[in-house]
Amino acid sequence: MNQKKKELLMSIAELETRIKLAKSKQQTDKQYFKNLCKQHQFLLTAMLIPAFLIGWRSGKNSRGKYIGQPIVDYGLLGLYKLFNKYSKLL
Repeated sequence: MNQKKKELLMSIAELETRIKLAKSKQQTDKQYFKNLCKQHQFLLTAMLIPAFLIGWRSGKNSRGKYIGQPIVDYGLLGLYKLFNKYSKLL
């Protein structure tokens, strides 16, 4: 009975250390992504907008109701110019 109790306590201690390591890794990952979002705020936004527009366009095309092609073209042109301006700033 004592041996099983010791094994249980050892396994609990091992699990607790794993949990602590996982929590610390999670905290460092959260901090990394916070810093990434702060430093590259416009770049991340500029990457998400075209993905949204492409998905929106494919959804409209699948339903056959897509009439906003010029709007999307001008939006993509604006994003292209934004990328060029951002790359010149770097």
